[in-house]
Amino acid sequence: MKLLKISCILTLFLGQNAVGQDSNTSPSNYAIAYSFNSDIHLSDADGNSKIKITNYDGGNGYSAWSPDGKRIAFYSKYDDRKTWSIHTMNADGTNRKRLTDLQYAWDNSPTWSPDGTRIAFARAYKDSEDVRQFEIWIMNADGTDQRKINGLSGGGPYFTPNGKIVFHSQPGPSDIYIANSDGSSLTQLTQNDTEDWHPEISSDGKRIAFMSNRDGNHEIYVMNADGSDEKRLTFNEVDDWYPSWSPDGTQLIFKSNTDEEGQICKMNSDGSSIQPIISGGSQAAWLKTSHSQFNFPPLEGPYMGQTPPGMVAEPFAPGIISTKGWEVEGVFAPGMNEFYFTTSPKEHFQATIIGFRKENNIWRKYTEFRRRGETAFSPDGSRMLMAKGYKDRKGEGWSERKSLDSSFQEIQIMRLTASFKGTYVLDEVGMPNGDGIIRYSRLVNGQREVPRAFGKEINTGRMNAHPFIAPDESYLIWDGEREEGFGDSDLYISFRQQDGSWGPAINMGEAVNTDKWEAYASVTSDGKYMLFNRGVDPDNDNTDIYWVDTKIIENLRPNHISQNDTPSLYTIAYGSNGICLTNTEGTSMKRLTNGNHGYPAWSPDGKRLAFYGYHDEKRTWSIHTVNSDGTNKKRLTHAKYKLDNMPVWSPDGTKIVFAREYWDSTDVRQYELWIMNADGSEERQLKALSGGGPRFLPDGRLLFHSEYKDKESEITIADIEGKNVIHLTDNEAEEWDPKLSPDGKHIVFSSNRDGNHEIYIMNIDGSDQKRLTNNDVDDYGPTWSPDGSQILFQSKGGGVSEEDPTNLYIMNKDGSSIRKVISNGWQPAWFVSKEMKR
Repeated sequence: MKLLKISCILTLFLGQNAVGQDSNTSPSNYAIAYSFNSDIHLSDADGNSKIKITNYDGGNGYSAWSPDGKRIAFYSKYDDRKTWSIHTMNADGTNRKRLTDLQYAWDNSPTWSPDGTRIAFARAYKDSEDVRQFEIWIMNADGTDQRKINGLSGGGPYFTPNGKIVFHSQPGPSDIYIANSDGSSLTQLTQNDTEDWHPEISSDGKRIAFMSNRDGNHEIYVMNADGSDEKRLTFNEVDDWYPSWSPDGTQLIFKSNTDEEGQICKMNSDGSSIQPIISGGSQAAWLKTSHSQFNFPPLEGPYMGQTPPGMVAEPFAPGIISTKGWEVEGVFAPGMNEFYFTTSPKEHFQATIIGFRKENNIWRKYTEFRRRGETAFSPDGSRMLMAKGYKDRKGEGWSERKSLDSSFQEIQIMRLTASFKGTYVLDEVGMPNGDGIIRYSRLVNGQREVPRAFGKEINTGRMNAHPFIAPDESYLIWDGEREEGFGDSDLYISFRQQDGSWGPAINMGEAVNTDKWEAYASVTSDGKYMLFNRGVDPDNDNTDIYWVDTKIIENLRPNHISQNDTPSLYTIAYGSNGICLTNTEGTSMKRLTNGNHGYPAWSPDGKRLAFYGYHDEKRTWSIHTVNSDGTNKKRLTHAKYKLDNMPVWSPDGTKIVFAREYWDSTDVRQYELWIMNADGSEERQLKALSGGGPRFLPDGRLLFHSEYKDKESEITIADIEGKNVIHLTDNEAEEWDPKLSPDGKHIVFSSNRDGNHEIYIMNIDGSDQKRLTNNDVDDYGPTWSPDGSQILFQSKGGGVSEEDPTNLYIMNKDGSSIRKVISNGWQPAWFVSKEMKR
């Protein structure tokens, strides 16, 4: 198969070096233009491959890439450096043109307009009275129609994405200003008695990087586009100059005078991970685009604005993403607000990853970069996996690519995916016959094991490649060729068995597979759709991205589960980067949601769960509900910057009570209890009650931990309107999250009365309080088994292995026979049917 062979070759080369050591000046190889020894040079983004594109003729510098990456503007010096003029040339150094020629004027710092039709630049000179003047000029890109922009006095101009100009004022003290390109609407952004110089705005128009000596020597700073939130990024004893943004806004390059010649350095946009990349360079500019110029219309709505498919696969975004060209590896990032796929220009093969981002419900292309391994994501969305390497999420972008440890570097990997447990699943491409092996690498006691091969259930036949492991490790999808297949590479699935082994490979059938090439499966983080690739022509020069409803997976699952029988199979709900279900042995798991979700609560009939989720960068917590099969997710509360949590259903399932926390105008934390209908309507505060962890008693009263006297919190029972209050505990400690046993006789809760949080039990009247756990770590969130004989709880560090994260444990109600059920889980809820209560 032509496409698979190409993928192997690309991974082998792209996975090791971003840029070949050649003189091809395509921006796919060279992304940075800079000045060195009075000439313009180009380099790749890591400083590995370099080339000189001008020859010294007095001095050249201040490079600026055109928006399409095909030309560079710069200045050059004449008359023994008494005249500086603006020039342009092709990106390979050919077709050089001088645009300005005013003698004894110092024209510098050119910048291209967003559409590439105009160039603005700074002009300095001494007037007839020997006073230095600082002006900003603008002209057409061919040098015609040169004119001064009235009202703008300064230097270092830079066009914003919407066509305005940001610049520094001169003479000093210099501040950063922004104005329209005709000089109108002049706005000052900084105000210091120092030099704030050479601003450059990020490609998304949201942030400005600049240099300033406000703290002594020149350092690199960043601020919002309106001048707010100024932050210093570098802290060196030498001057740092001329910042320039990466295309995706995650990194900056700058000149640092760390030695006699200085060097160009690269860092993350928060100032971390500074590294030198080019010795002796200065005035660096980072290319913001590439020659390929893939253009896409803005798309509105979920799933890139596409109508979801049914149980038969359909092309994804036909005519937009899936075209008559080569498009592969379509994947949504967790959170469903970013989409990535790989394509190539028609004129030459260059695997390029295109990234889209959804803002205000509109999808737009926001990044484009050369592929160095097939794209996948960690289930929590914090890491972009790229075969032998990865990038970590940094703000709104990504870090530089880092390498996995040495045990992965010798394997010919095309795709590597990961589960919530941190297990890696990857392919090892067999060369030259193409027989591939799927491998896995687990985290064992915090250590990464050497990759091992799956058994014959997966590794049978030829061309086994491009695996996708379900986040909860309940199934594995990959592509390969088998004698019983449809004729070319097909998609196969294997389900994990209750004993932890893997079931037989199941061909995903004619709804997905054809006699053509199918590969590269991935499932959306909301669990609803599977994306994959299909060859359209025999040589796979034309390949499309397809998608299909994931009900096809459930239909293939042995004894597949419906909503009606969920509680009988999955009785435990818990948080783990989403709401998950498991059985009491922890051997079978099902993920319902993805995201920062927790505190699940079963409805009385077991058909729905309430839970909380984070919004606004975790500053808002809201109550949601979802069916027990993961469908029909609804957000019920929307109070901004309020922390709504710990929902609980009324015994008849018509109401939900929840806790709300927030800081009031005097910065005092408030603890309130609220009630609403199960559909989110008629939301109101229970004004007489203050606290959290509410639970309904069978008689309609509330059991909760209250804010009481000067105590931290106490276990309390009260009428829902705040009458007949009974405090069951009275300690200067935190008594939290009480739960009534199914028989109504006992209450289990957590307390730190003896130091760290442990699990305690007492009678319904507060008598006979006993401590059940005795660990060196915190134990929280106890919940009863349906028959009241056991207690499920979360333990920070597990109480058994300190390197473990928060885990779920079960013990007898007297505290004996503690055993682990789930790793990396929290805030559990055990389903108790009405029939079990007595």
